[in-house]
Amino acid sequence: MRWFGCLLMALAGTGMGLYGSHRLHRQARYLGQVTRLLQVLERQLPYTAQPMADLWRRLAETDAYGDCVLLRDTVAALPDSPFAAAYAAAVERARTAGLLTPVGAALLAEFGSGCGRYDLTRQTEHIRHYRMQAEELTSALRHRASVQGKLYRTTGLAGGVALALLLL
Repeated sequence: MRWFGCLLMALAGTGMGLYGSHRLHRQARYLGQVTRLLQVLERQLPYTAQPMADLWRRLAETDAYGDCVLLRDTVAALPDSPFAAAYAAAVERARTAGLLTPVGAALLAEFGSGCGRYDLTRQTEHIRHYRMQAEELTSALRHRASVQGKLYRTTGLAGGVALALLLL
């Protein structure tokens, strides 16, 4: 029975390490989706000159961006609230779900506060500015996920095995 308990502790440590690694990769993937969405917004806004809510609705109707959670959550809340409130709620939902780091959530909240407040040229510059910042943060998160993800997996397994051996 003691060996079974030790095996369970080793598995629990491994599971915790895998969860930490998965969370880092998930945050990098989410911010990568947002970065691609900002690229599309930056390209389409000068040609369509639509309000942000209409542009986001139109993008949500295409299959190419169906996997973007931020877009889906924002558009789902649009019929009941204005764009700024719907966007802020979607960012907050992603933050509480663990899809965004605090830095990423702050970056997207700043972006949302400036959406729809400027003329077409300044709005495009606003999107470009935050797209570039999101790209830098995405790159940093991907690097962190590759480096720390390995560390989490290794440490989780080693910690679980060490605890099991300690209790033997």
